[in-house]
Parts: sequence; C-alpha cells; structure tokens
Amino acid sequence: MLSGQTGQTEIRGILESFDRSLPSEIAEIIGRANPANMYDTIVSSQFDADRLDYLQRDRYMSGIGTGQFDFNWLLDCLEVGDVTVGIPGEDDLATVPTLYLSYKALQSAEGYLLARYHLYSQVYLHKTTRAAERMLAALLFRVGTVVRQDELGRSGLASRSKLAQFFEKTPPTLETYLDLDDSTLWAAITEMSDADDPQISIIAQRLRDRKLYKCCDVSALATRSDSLLRFRKKLTEEFREVLNTEVLTDEVPLSAYGIHDYEEPGALQQVLIGRADGSKDDIAKVSSIIASITKPQKIFRVYADDNNKLNRIQALLRECSDGRM
Repeated sequence: MLSGQTGQTEIRGILESFDRSLPSEIAEIIGRANPANMYDTIVSSQFDADRLDYLQRDRYMSGIGTGQFDFNWLLDCLEVGDVTVGIPGEDDLATVPTLYLSYKALQSAEGYLLARYHLYSQVYLHKTTRAAERMLAALLFRVGTVVRQDELGRSGLASRSKLAQFFEKTPPTLETYLDLDDSTLWAAITEMSDADDPQISIIAQRLRDRKLYKCCDVSALATRSDSLLRFRKKLTEEFREVLNTEVLTDEVPLSAYGIHDYEEPGALQQVLIGRADGSKDDIAKVSSIIASITKPQKIFRVYADDNNKLNRIQALLRECSDGRM
C-alpha cells in the first residue's frame, strides 16, 4: 500500500482547477468495488469508457488481426433507462438509471466482448508476455528484499536510483511510485545486470537481453484438483531451492464476461440489452455466444530458466496427468 495518496499531482491540480472536491469524488468512484450509478458505469464496469478505448488502441499497437468491434455503432445504440439493483450492505432494492444497448446492437456487443477475450488470450496473457512479467516481479521482489536489508550495494543500484528510493520508503510513497516510469525501470535493469547478488544480476541480464524463461503450460490440470495438488507438491519438492527465482509459477483466470444478478450490488456491471417489449436483460441471457464463454478458464503455467528444468517439469506434468505418484 502506498502512503501519501493525497499528495499533489499534475492530474489532481487540473481536476481541482474545475472543482476542489472533484479529485476526491473521482477517487471514491474508482475505489468502489462495484458501480453505484450510471456515472460509475462509465468509469468502471464491463462496458466502460476505458475498455472501449484501450481495446481499440491495443489491437492497433499489437498488430493482431482479431479483436475488432464496431465502436461507432455501439455508441449509436446506447440508451439510458432504469434498472432494479441491490443496495450494498442492505437487503433493499433500488431503481437507478443506467446505460444499456438497444437490441439492434446485440451483434456489436458480442463483438466487443469477444474482442476483449481475444486480446486477453492472445496479447495480455500470452505466455511470452507473462514470462517477462513474472521475471520482472521476481526481480523486483528480490531487489526490495535486498534494499530493505540495508544491502543496497548488492543490488547494483546507486543510492540516487529512483527504484532504490522507492524500496527504501516503508511503505512506498506516491511520489516515489510516480517516478517509476518505463525509462527509469529499464535504466535500473541495466544497472542491476552488474549486481553482486546473483539472483538479481541473472534475471536483470536476461530481461535486458530478452532471454526469457521457457514455458510449460499445465492448465489442463486446473480442472482436476487431485492431479493439480500432486503436481504442486512435486514441483515444490523438486525445485524448493529455486522456486520463485529460477522456476516461476503463473496462475491467472481468463474470463470474457462476469455475470451478476439484478439483486446483487454488482448488477450495474452488466452489459444490458434492450428487448422489443421495453425490458432489459443481461447479454449472457440474450446471446448464446456470450453464455458459452462466461465460465472463467484457469491458466496455469510454470516457467524455467533452462531446458533441463523445463524437461523435468514436463515429466512431472506427465506423471500427474497419468495419475502416477
């Protein structure tokens, strides 16, 4: 958790120039687990402005062929209407205005949700992307441990390094966090490539040189609890000394759409489709396509720094898949 969250930033200053209370009001909206009104849904929901924006930009910047949807038609079909939802912390229901899509936007709405699913499966959660992310997480965890043990010299970082200053603050401050942009981190990775601590230097060198860990996908075991439990146990026993350094695990859910009932506080998370009779319903109840992909998939991968470890992990996977102990 960062301290000093109420510190002055450039964005805060711009917001306060319109209204002194605007920054705190926006922070309250962002901090809510579920949208409470129509304006919340625009900021944070399954059909919010941010997703409509980044899905288009990321598809373009990544160059993938999938992930396209009819943005303009969705906006043309956007309507405002009332929906009955649960009140957080209470048993009562309330009628609140919300955004919904007319029925003629059904196919475009399906395309939007499928675009998000494809971008997550092919870009955000791609095995190569996640390998780099898990390696960076392991590197930063080790650096933080070394710095907080007053062994900054072993990290390869200079005392003036923004990354070192971030870890030296307990807890980190908003100011030190905002200093960690891409250029700062890449410069720090170059510095840490010469660290005295071998765990730091090796991972930093591999990130710098794009020599990412190799992947073994064990997602097939995710639906078989007994096999998955055996695999976890064997993996821990076999690689206890290098787990989280030379061998990394990665578990993440992949879901196209989360279903919320009307009586739940999260009902405004729904993508609502208007019907001919004037009623509105969750797209998962209107579209058989969306209904078929609402169940989250469990992605479970293990990454290793060399082929010998990878081969052993694959052997463990085969053993557990076959049911052998």
